[in-house]
Amino acid sequence: LRHALELNPSSAMAHNQLAQNVLAPQGRWQEALTENRLASELDPLSRQIAMGEPFLALLERRHEAAVGGFRKLSAASPGDMTALGALAGALMGQGDYPAALEAFGQVQRLAPSSQTLAWTGYVLARNGNPAEARKILQQLLVESRRQFVMPGCFAVLYTGLGDADNALRYLEMAHEQQESFLIFARVHSIFDPIRSDPRFLTLLTEIGLSDEQVQKNQYHQ
Repeated sequence: LRHALELNPSSAMAHNQLAQNVLAPQGRWQEALTENRLASELDPLSRQIAMGEPFLALLERRHEAAVGGFRKLSAASPGDMTALGALAGALMGQGDYPAALEAFGQVQRLAPSSQTLAWTGYVLARNGNPAEARKILQQLLVESRRQFVMPGCFAVLYTGLGDADNALRYLEMAHEQQESFLIFARVHSIFDPIRSDPRFLTLLTEIGLSDEQVQKNQYHQ
């Protein structure tokens, strides 16, 4: 991405992707915010880029800013399920589980997916309703016998249920299949329940996001 920017510094998407997929996963928040704002200046009409700043706030755990940003984007385009799903995730991060469940439910009704089901199960479990979360888990297990369900969905659900062994087993599968959400493993709050597990620290090293790897990368920038 840095090479792409050297070739075309006016590429809004290159600035955006550098912010979201390189700097943010390392926790380099101010650099990421600067790059994303450059992207917004270059392409102020891009909704994808507009979602970048509240997403950075979500990852940095500035939940009020994340909820406000995604709420504004969702209100501006009520049919945009991506914005509504992002709002649901921000509400979840904020700890407003009832509002998160309502938003995830709306997304699932209008654009059903195994990913939204998994996030719903995670919220249910974290909100003290593991029985309903396990019903969703069983639903996804049955679905996986008919069609492919990304291992990350099961990792999310098992993490919410506090089952570290199964969560990490599915995270390893997700890593083998190169699921893109793993680039946020170092910073996303969803991984907090298993963050101190030595197996999770090993996974971060495999991804290239251990403390030592990030520090080395910053040093050479």
